[in-house]
This record gives sequence, structure tokens and C-alpha cells, in this order.
Amino acid sequence: MIENQQQTLNDILESMNDIYIILPDKRVAYLTLDNYKNPDRVVESVSVDGEFIKRVFLNYEGVYPSNLLSPAVTKVIEWNLEDSENLETGYFIDLRKLGMNRVNMVDVLENNSPEADTPIPSQNLPKTDNLFIPVPNEKKYQLRETPQKNNLYIAYFSEPTKTRSDSECYSYKVAYIPHDDIENYIVSETDTVSIQHLKAYYGDTRVQAGSINPLDIGYSPDALAQEVNTSLAFAACYVANLETFK
Repeated sequence: MIENQQQTLNDILESMNDIYIILPDKRVAYLTLDNYKNPDRVVESVSVDGEFIKRVFLNYEGVYPSNLLSPAVTKVIEWNLEDSENLETGYFIDLRKLGMNRVNMVDVLENNSPEADTPIPSQNLPKTDNLFIPVPNEKKYQLRETPQKNNLYIAYFSEPTKTRSDSECYSYKVAYIPHDDIENYIVSETDTVSIQHLKAYYGDTRVQAGSINPLDIGYSPDALAQEVNTSLAFAACYVANLETFK
């Protein structure tokens, strides 16, 4: 029984990492964790030992560029890619910044708690005094430009179903999904999911990003699958609204 409950919790935690994305043209794309964690999509990766396996945005001192350091959803500009090949400007969605903390004070699963992620040992992390990398003045005009294509960069923890402390560093990855691939994940207006929910609660209000923990609305993975046409089920994941960049 306990094992089944834990599996249910793991399934729910994995479903939390699905993303609905309102594109600049108001169409909606839907990506599951499996869609973006494919190793072929990973362009940046830091291991649990602190090894910089792949780098695009992170520098050798372990510091992120200032325009990507704070926002949960922002733009990748040409300056960010000057040392990279075969990558284009687009949008950066940082799931590490979008928490799934519980809000509704209700009990839905008993005697279950997620496993804790393993932090990177502090001795394995670089030490530097240069903790801020500003966009050069001559490149700041790029911050005002709108990406020509819906290329997506999605940053996520390597163990997305585990819990973490705000004071530690953890292994993560960045997936790159080019514009042409995004077209494969567009949700049709005729699908059973309630696109109107996203357009009302995120599009009309100009909310840029958000999330709802499925446990807050009492949903199990089976319920989410069976009642995917309801507004709440549609919202029980991450949401990024790129229409706000128009």
C-alpha cells in the first residue's frame, strides 16, 4: 500500500513538470517532461559532482549572465550565444525559479513525502569574486528586441521530482527546442483541453509565468488524465506566457 502511494506521489510530481506555453501568436504548446529531457536536446549540464559537462550560458567560474540570472521567463539574446554554434535567440524558461509549493491548506495524500535531492558538494564548486556579468552597454539594445523564432531554452533540475534547499546548488540541465520542433507540440483549438482557461487567466491578465501544484486541487495522475478538459486540470503544471514579450 505504501509503495503504491509513493508511486502515485512520484507520478504526480513528474506530471508537475509539464509546461503549457502561450506563444507570441497566442497559440498554445504543451511539453511534458519526457519531451524536453531527451539527452539530444540538452545543451547545458552540470553533474551532481559539480562537473560542467556542457556549457552555453554558465561561464567557467560558475556564474550566469545577468539577463538570465533572475527572471523565470525571459529572452536569450545574441550576446548570450556569442561562443555557441548552431543555437539561435529565443526564450528562456527557468523551471528552477518556478516553485510548486503548496498553497491550499488541505490534506490529500497521507504519509508521503518526496525524496531530497543531493546537493553539489561546496568544495566542488568554483570560487569567484565576479558574481555579476552585466550585458555590455553596446549590446543592451538586444534586450529590447523580440526573438524572430519561438526557439525555447528550458532549464530544469536533473532530479525534478525531488526536493531542494534554497541554500544549496544542485545538478541541472538546459534543453534547447528549436522553433520547428515546437510546431509538433501545438495544442489544437479543437482538443478537449480548456485553452480558454490559459487565455483568460494568463493571456488576458498578462501573467508571464505561474504554476499550480496538482495536490492543491486534489488531482491524482489518473484524475488529470480523465478530466483533462477541466480548467483546473489544465493549470496543474507550469505555465509560461510568451505573448507578454510582444
